[in-house]
Amino acid sequence: MKYCPRCKVFIDGSRQRCPLCETKLTEKEGFSKIWSEGDFFPKVPDNSGIYNLCIKIFLLITVVAIVSSVAVNYFFHHRGWWSFFVAAALECIWASAGIAIRKRKNILKNVLWQMIAISLICMIWDKLTGWRGWSVSFVLPITYMTAMLVLFILNKVMRLRAEDYMIYSMMGSLFGLIPLIFLIFGDLKYRVPSVLCVSASVVFLAVLIIFQGSYMVNELKRRSHW
Repeated sequence: MKYCPRCKVFIDGSRQRCPLCETKLTEKEGFSKIWSEGDFFPKVPDNSGIYNLCIKIFLLITVVAIVSSVAVNYFFHHRGWWSFFVAAALECIWASAGIAIRKRKNILKNVLWQMIAISLICMIWDKLTGWRGWSVSFVLPITYMTAMLVLFILNKVMRLRAEDYMIYSMMGSLFGLIPLIFLIFGDLKYRVPSVLCVSASVVFLAVLIIFQGSYMVNELKRRSHW
């Protein structure tokens, strides 16, 4: 029977390479005993217990923090019910952590989802606190520029293929043009971050079009089923 020295599994049939890791298979003698014992695949460690324990610990810490802030706020309520903001902030942290966990298998998609979540959460906070405009003046452009920079660094460090990162880079650069709407139609007190963000987005998009134009067209065709 064929044997994969990397995965340490026995492969039945006429395969020449391992279906799991593409390593070249070798002939293995004396597999009948292993076959009878049913030990065909390596034991995979189950870390779900540790993972669930960490989640429960952080959940308990969150509950304790909320209860403590409400209790302290009860004795100092003349300064306002700031404990509700503490609870809301912790909820936002859990929402961001939830996105990170659900999208952990695709780090590029995770970056985009975190970017969207931070933008929406900060705009909601700005609205609920009287709309001072700090979310659209600072948070949105800084968040979009950071996301584009992170995507660029990940592409270089992970050495991804163009088809693996193209759609995420395109979306990141297009999101970076959103501050242009507030520059044209909004009343921004501080315009420098938005101008820098839009400029960076245009340059980033131009680099994609000039150097990866064919991959971009192919990716758009594949995604839209042209």
